[in-house]
Amino acid sequence: MGRMLRNGKERKAVSAMIATLMLIGITVAIGSFIYWYAVGYAKSTSRVASIEITKAKMTQTSNGVSVLVTVRNQGTTTLELRNITVRDPSNNLIDLLKQKNATMTPNTKVLEPGDSVTVVYFGKLDVKVGDVCLITVVTDRDAQEITVQCTQAT
Repeated sequence: MGRMLRNGKERKAVSAMIATLMLIGITVAIGSFIYWYAVGYAKSTSRVASIEITKAKMTQTSNGVSVLVTVRNQGTTTLELRNITVRDPSNNLIDLLKQKNATMTPNTKVLEPGDSVTVVYFGKLDVKVGDVCLITVVTDRDAQEITVQCTQAT
């Protein structure tokens, strides 16, 4: 019940149940804000190194072998390419980044987050159509491997 004030008006108060629900709602809202702020802060300050080979192709032509490798930085930190190697069935290793017959587009070994680079090599490799080779991409913080089957040029 209300209480009468001196001037004859009745004073009304918020019930205890409504006050409790309001306090719970305010607490949940503040807690949610703190949680999402902390998650966003943790994501923005984390440094994740992740390299992905998005395309790898090996083709036998009449003049030699063509190798195409596209690499993308999927992480949140800058990566530097150290080498991209091809291991043929005879276990020979060829570093594509050190070959004169290789071109890199764009011509940079430093990959910012989201950047990609394509390396194309054309030359002699000890492979035949149907052979499977291992391509390895190594950066200063990560590495990835993929197997590629040599196909005939059309």
